[in-house]
Amino acid sequence: MAKGDYVIQGTGTISASLPGEYASVTVTATGAAAGDIVMITETSNVPRVASLHASNTLYVSSVTTNAFVVKSSFKELTEDVTFSFIVFDSV
Repeated sequence: MAKGDYVIQGTGTISASLPGEYASVTVTATGAAAGDIVMITETSNVPRVASLHASNTLYVSSVTTNAFVVKSSFKELTEDVTFSFIVFDSV
């Protein structure tokens, strides 16, 4: 693959978390490699309370071989949030 090439796309869900806990999910993305570029877009409603304080509620914290990790910016995610993703080669 060349830099910028499409690797894989799909959807994922990050589950709600308890007060004081950051929600996190590892997403299987066959073909992804450490350092690849992952873009995510929330496709379900983010809880209103969470969205009042920040525009970036979910983020990609790491990319490894065939997977990446998405985390919530908030210590309590009151509802599950579904997102779409696309992975691009960075090498």
